[in-house]
This record gives sequence, C-alpha cells and structure tokens, in this order.
Amino acid sequence: MKNTLLKLLIFNVFLMASVASSYAQEELNSLDLAAFLIKNKNYSRANSVLSQIKDPHEVIPERFYALKGILELKQKRYAEALAAFDKAIEEGISENLELAPLVWESMGESYLGIKEYKKGIQLLQSKHSILKDRVRYYQIKASLHFENREPILGWDILHSGIKRFPQELSLMKQKWFYLMDQNLIEVSFETAKKIMNDYQISALDLARMGQMYRNIQSMDKAIVLGEAARLKDPSDEEITKDLVRSYISLGNLTASAKLFTELSTYHPDYLVEASELWRKAGHEVMAKNLAMGIRNPVKKLKQSITLALMSEDFNTMVLLGEKGQRTALKEDQDIQYALAYANFMVGDYSTTQKYLSRIQRADLFKKAMALREAMNRCESEVALCF
Repeated sequence: MKNTLLKLLIFNVFLMASVASSYAQEELNSLDLAAFLIKNKNYSRANSVLSQIKDPHEVIPERFYALKGILELKQKRYAEALAAFDKAIEEGISENLELAPLVWESMGESYLGIKEYKKGIQLLQSKHSILKDRVRYYQIKASLHFENREPILGWDILHSGIKRFPQELSLMKQKWFYLMDQNLIEVSFETAKKIMNDYQISALDLARMGQMYRNIQSMDKAIVLGEAARLKDPSDEEITKDLVRSYISLGNLTASAKLFTELSTYHPDYLVEASELWRKAGHEVMAKNLAMGIRNPVKKLKQSITLALMSEDFNTMVLLGEKGQRTALKEDQDIQYALAYANFMVGDYSTTQKYLSRIQRADLFKKAMALREAMNRCESEVALCF
C-alpha cells in the first residue's frame, strides 16, 4: 500500500511538471506566433495573442515587451511603442544580441514618429557600433537628420549607407525621395534612371515615381518612368492608366489610344476607352473597328452611338437609340440628349420630346430647353428646318 501511494505521488509530481512545461511551451509559442503575425501585418491578431499573456515574466519578458513595442510602432502608436521599448530595456533587452539592434532601430523610428528628432539621433549615435552593419540604421538616422533640418548630416549618413550597401534599393529610393523633396529635380531624375537601370525595382514603384514627376508637371520624366513600368508589367491596369494621364496632359491622344489598345489585349473592357481615344484622335475607322470587339453590349452600344454622332449619322443613331432604351443607357443623360438631338435632326419631334423629358441634369437641362425652342420653331415654320 505504501509503495502504491509513493508511486502515485511520484506520478503526480511528473504530471504537474509536464503540465507546467506544456504551459510554458504554449506561452513561448505565443511569442513566436505574435512575431509571425506582426511580420505578416496581421496586427489585430498579434495584439490578441499578446493580450492573452497576463504576466510577461511567465514567458521571456524582454522579448514580450520588444514585440509589444514593434506592434505599436507598426500601428503608428509611437508613444506607446517607446513605453514598451523602455520596459524591454528594463528587462535586459540589451543583452539579447538578436533583438537589441531591432529595438534600438525601432526606438529611433518611434522618435521620428513623435518628432523628437534629437533624441532619436542621440540614441542611434550611441548605438553606432552595434547598428553600423544594418541598412535600417542608415535609413532612420538619415530621416531624423533631414526632418531636424540638418540636410548635410542627412546626406552624409545616407551616402555612408549607400557606400556600405551599394546594392540596397531602399537606400537609393530614399536618396531619390529627398532629392525630390529638396526640389533637385534634374539630379533626382539621374538617380531615378540609375535605379531603373541598375536595381531590381518593381513596376509599381517605377510608376509611383513617375506620378511624382507628373504632379510637378515634369511630363517627359513621368513618361520615361511610366513606360519603363509598363514594360515590366504591361498587363497592370493602373500603371497603363497612369501613363495615359501623362500623355493626355501633353495632348498626345494617339499614344494614349495605343496604350489602351494594347491593354485591351489583357483586359478587353478597355476596348471602350481605346475606341473613344482613337475617335478623339481623329481615327474613326480604327475607333469603329475596335468598337466592334467590345464585349459588354451596353458599352458597345453606347460607343456605337457616340461614333455615329461624330459621323453625323443620325439615322443610325435613331435605330441604335431604340435598342438602348431596353438597357441601362435609358438612365444615361448624355446619351438621352444625344438621341434627342438625332431624332430632332431627322425630323421626329415626338420622339425628340420623349428623350428630352428624361433630361434632369442641370448642364444638359439648358441644352434641352434650347432644343425644345428650336423644335417649336421648326413645327411652326416648317420651311425654316427643311
């Protein structure tokens, strides 16, 4: 009996130890899970995971507070991030060779966020020997100097980073950004071309750089970068549309029409825009040919009506208009006015009146009134409109 009780006691001790070990492992895994979620930008779930840890000392407290700070930083809660990082320091994060550099950098970024630039600079400078081999150190410290109105120091740090990491795209992009920010447009464009030719930059990033040139009316530069972006990804709708905006700003409708025509091979819906731009560029045959390929019946019908109007083919417009009244075009105010005008031109005043009765938009309402007056004159003096 005594031996049996002893065995049970020993078993319970091992069981409790096993449970405690499992619990500790579960808590430890919670930190791993939180780190994984933060890395994948799932901040709400990461916050839930960390919130379930009631006592950080039951896990690894310095890692807990470091992750908490990084999570706050990612959500732009800079003061809360700094408070968490201070806790991590209290818990001995400085001795963690893996996490400490990340914490120092993140603190620098947090100071940047709350605009306490000098504190951020002083902190990073004090950790230079630890951080000098990390790209992010140069990025953050340069930004702190630029924002603190110390551009010379900012450029020194940035160029030091580029010299140490010559293939690092993020540093070159930062250089380009600050050149733009300081209105050094020509120098910035030389940097942009170097980035375009020598670095693995995404099509989207090139397009965004082009947008910034377009925003300052440097259309030639915007087009160079936009074309490079489109070459990398010709199927991207936003990249092509952005490039079209630059060409249209220069009045180059033909180039814009070509771009939409090429885009329509990936996205057939853009045949509408392509056809319309060819029409505006004065190439009606091309516009009509493309319009025939439009798959959306309503869009195809609308484009056909528009092309008929430009050709002053009012009889065709009348026939197309009858089809359009069984579609969503019945609610299209521009089309309704165009059809009213077409019926007026062929002398069908009752149908003209039907279309005019649907006009409610203010800018078209005035035109509708003028058309009614013209119709009334024609009815009273037929010879006037013969």
